[in-house]
Amino acid sequence: MAALLSAALAAPAGAAPPPRAPVPVRASGADTAVTLVTGDRVAVAADGRARVRPGPGRAGIAFFTHRSATGTVVVPRDAVPLLAAGRLDPRLFDVTALGAANRARRGDAVRLVLTPARGGALAPRAVPRAAGRTVTPLSAIGGLAVRTDAARAAALWRDLTGARPGRTLAGGVDRVWFDGQRRISLDRSVPQTGAPAAWQAGYEGAGVKVAVLDTGVDTTHPDLAGRVVAARGFGDAGDPAEDHVGHGTHVAATVGGSGAAAGGTRRGMAPRAGLLNGKVCSSEQCDESAILEGMAWAVAEGARVVNISIGATDAPGIDPLEQAVEDLSARHGTLFVVSAGNDGEARTVNSPATADSALAVAAVDRAGVVTDFSSRGLRDDGAVKPEIAAPGLEITAARSSLSPDGEGPYLTLSGTSMASPHVAGAAALLAGQHPDWTGAQLKAALVGYAAPGTRDPVAAQGAGQVDVAAATGAAVLATTATVNFPAQAWPHGDDRPVTRALTYHNGTAAPVTLALRWEMTGPDGRAAPRGMFTTAGGAVTVPAGATAAVPLTADTAVAGPDGDYAGVVTATAPGLRLRTPVGILRDVERYAVRLEARDRAGAPAYGVAALTDKAGETVVAYSSPGDRGPHVQLPRGQYAVTATSGGDQEQRDAAWFVHPSLDPARTPVLHLDARAAAPVQVTVPRPEAEELGVVMAPTFTDRPEQVYAELTHPTAELGGPAYAAQLGPKIRYPFLRTLVHTVRSTPENTERPFGYQLAWGVRDSFPTGFRRTVREADLATVTSDVAHTGPAGGYQSTQVAWGPIEVAAGYARRRPRPVVETVYHLSGQPDLTWQSVVVDGWAPDEPQSLTEGAPTRYEAGRAYGEQWGRGVYGPAVTGEFGPVQVQDGSMLVMPYLFFDGAGRSAYSTHYGTTAVRRDGVLLGEADDTFAEVPVPAGPARYQVDVTAHRPDFEVSTEERVRWTFALTPGTGPDARVAGPASAVRFSPPLDARNATPAGRTIDVPVVVTHQAPESRVQAVAAQISYDDGATWTDLRLTGSGGRYAYTTANPAAAGFASLRATVTDRAGNTTEQTILRAYRIG
Repeated sequence: MAALLSAALAAPAGAAPPPRAPVPVRASGADTAVTLVTGDRVAVAADGRARVRPGPGRAGIAFFTHRSATGTVVVPRDAVPLLAAGRLDPRLFDVTALGAANRARRGDAVRLVLTPARGGALAPRAVPRAAGRTVTPLSAIGGLAVRTDAARAAALWRDLTGARPGRTLAGGVDRVWFDGQRRISLDRSVPQTGAPAAWQAGYEGAGVKVAVLDTGVDTTHPDLAGRVVAARGFGDAGDPAEDHVGHGTHVAATVGGSGAAAGGTRRGMAPRAGLLNGKVCSSEQCDESAILEGMAWAVAEGARVVNISIGATDAPGIDPLEQAVEDLSARHGTLFVVSAGNDGEARTVNSPATADSALAVAAVDRAGVVTDFSSRGLRDDGAVKPEIAAPGLEITAARSSLSPDGEGPYLTLSGTSMASPHVAGAAALLAGQHPDWTGAQLKAALVGYAAPGTRDPVAAQGAGQVDVAAATGAAVLATTATVNFPAQAWPHGDDRPVTRALTYHNGTAAPVTLALRWEMTGPDGRAAPRGMFTTAGGAVTVPAGATAAVPLTADTAVAGPDGDYAGVVTATAPGLRLRTPVGILRDVERYAVRLEARDRAGAPAYGVAALTDKAGETVVAYSSPGDRGPHVQLPRGQYAVTATSGGDQEQRDAAWFVHPSLDPARTPVLHLDARAAAPVQVTVPRPEAEELGVVMAPTFTDRPEQVYAELTHPTAELGGPAYAAQLGPKIRYPFLRTLVHTVRSTPENTERPFGYQLAWGVRDSFPTGFRRTVREADLATVTSDVAHTGPAGGYQSTQVAWGPIEVAAGYARRRPRPVVETVYHLSGQPDLTWQSVVVDGWAPDEPQSLTEGAPTRYEAGRAYGEQWGRGVYGPAVTGEFGPVQVQDGSMLVMPYLFFDGAGRSAYSTHYGTTAVRRDGVLLGEADDTFAEVPVPAGPARYQVDVTAHRPDFEVSTEERVRWTFALTPGTGPDARVAGPASAVRFSPPLDARNATPAGRTIDVPVVVTHQAPESRVQAVAAQISYDDGATWTDLRLTGSGGRYAYTTANPAAAGFASLRATVTDRAGNTTEQTILRAYRIG
């Protein structure tokens, strides 16, 4: 089977405040394994590259990879019809997001949410039972949560799509979503909301249940003792009474804590409400399926109000959480109060706060000014979000006893997560006053009587800061919280006036006349143009106990700037002021673009296009045969386009396209016609090496992040050449570079295998077809001697081509080990280098070891020899900051434990642990060898212990390293300090089995390397064991200055040698390392 290597991005883990007690820590660093829903594997590296490995039975699949500032997507060709039909969540192919989720979850299971057609429900039997697969009903949306082992993902894909994927899914499934993750976004804050006045009026939330869906609630806290009336954990969240993060406890106390730990001075908003503790987060990340389960449970338990201080970036359309908010609100009258998010910019309100029925909450400071971090609106369609604001800066509330942050009974936190429970508690007070009110009525009252800030627009604060005292005294209400007009598409000269009714209800026994004032602001911050927004008259009389409607008209044909318009209609009467936020989008200049794709026979085909603007933002569009579109709406500008077209099943009909500079104003139809493409054909001296595949990698250097795509064609599996074409004017494009890479190889079990690695850099264009004839004189010969390290199965080796634009691509063929393989490299191009990558194990369920060489420039006509897979595999220190570093209050432990004998970087499948101690006190530990541990400021002596086990390998099966050193963390977010770590490298003479002869005397060089250049060896000692570390024998080292050697006599019997070393530098820092079964004997 041939496998593909391609490039991608990885996202770093964040830091946490310093703890006072041992706590679990997060993984960071190494490669993140991502499995697509199709079963294809993508290994996302910390340096930004990814290696795509077709899943079982999928060797003939072509891939479309695209990277930009938006992130990296990898789309298998057979998923395109379902994507074009809207059946697949695009996040399923966003390897940036998938990698971040896997790092947070510390696993690579494929997690999906399946939804039915509108109004339907899926039975668990919609997904066949199989080993390694779990199916959980999601009653909130009538769907299913499905999880499967990575190794079995391809089987699940076949069950969902059938043997030949088309445009529909099996089992009544309407859409497949990524089961993604959402992030968890009191003394003076509670009085700021008007709660004490409501308490004095007798409203404390008695008889009202409020659900808190969060990280759990510590019911041992005095403020929450007896306050939780029901609790349950969902998904992987665990015991709901254990809050290791501290977020849920803080939120629950803000909603309804008693304040007992502070003598009642820090009461929550609704101190007599019954709290429902739904634990849906196991850490700072929360699975969407767990949130959906928690929402359904909360409603079933009778919650009138549900607080969700959780969110994620809103995507186009209605996602499952937004749908659940709408469905549950409509069926049960529940009010979902949701934090707006902490992204701070316009149009960044998080989902599910973006749901129509949700009450989205912004954060304000003690002066009522919206905080810098609070997400602003409007929503992408011009609807008002957030609708209300509440205190969210430096909020003091209950601290979980298991929290890693702070000390004592209270903790001060900031965020819209802190603002939302203030509003949820206010809603509980109002619900206690009006037991018959629906969630929509509670929302309308809270929004209508909010207190506006003087400095912030509606897009930032909604109607203003919650004022529950005013809301509980209200008798006149608007029947809807907001009025949102439909978005108006550009151009606007032909826009027609749109009218919406604003209806008021009078709950008093006498008619009320309301004076009306409409204030609207445009995208420039100025008042909207005269005549754009009008009402029929300046007042309305609402009869006693009845309603009256006021028509509001928006006419965007009136000249004015394009963008968001937002404001309020204020209704006033003696003792009454009622505000209704209003929003509309007068869209910017935007053009519809339709994809029209045809295969090489001229028949209608499927199309995929990634269109990237000058800012690096990318939109991916999909089209189906006969679909008239439009497929994408683009603001005016210049777009770099990479695209592909092809038939439903016959992937050999696919062709690749690049349009270097698309102007949507001039190109309403993007023609992806494979008949305009020409083949990629390369002739080599020894044609018995068949072409495995072709990769064409265009890069646009005039955009942020150097927009980059990979267009792959598995030639050997598809039985025909790749086809390519450049679209648009036939001119030079100085910002465009293309790498063309073709790989040839003899069959897997060839006795003397050889192959070709051929790459060319093409400047200023994307070639329409590509023909080359390679001569022997153009080639360098590289002979690789690959040793056996132990795991079952073979190895795969590829040489990655690095062009002037620094992109990487390549195919590989599996080989047995040990083996000697010859590869001919195209040379002679000054800007082309090659990097060897050798992988032991390949299938998802196989142990793996990946070793990377340094980029090398080979000279034509010369022969080179390389050895791979030889030990001793052991720890190394490399790079400026090495295996231990401290930055921004966290210690990052990122050791590379399995460098090969030649000193090459390597990563291996293993199990491990990390523990960090400061002055003898345990700070943090993890079941991983890559970890992040919060550390306090100030000088201290640290001890870092790392262990790694890889039982599936035959050599270096276990490693233990202890670094002990003095360190003072730097100050400031950019200050990084390296721990002065050392490593000891052993280099015995090993054969292709990683063995030395039994009964022989051997000389072994030893090198000590240091992370800190100023470190000098004070003392070094080494020992050897022939019984897996049960007993040790001292070795006599000779040498100095970090370079040593010893001589030892191997035992006569076959077995293994283990090695142990201790190093002390002149500053008193020490390194102790042990390698069990470092090499074979015999």
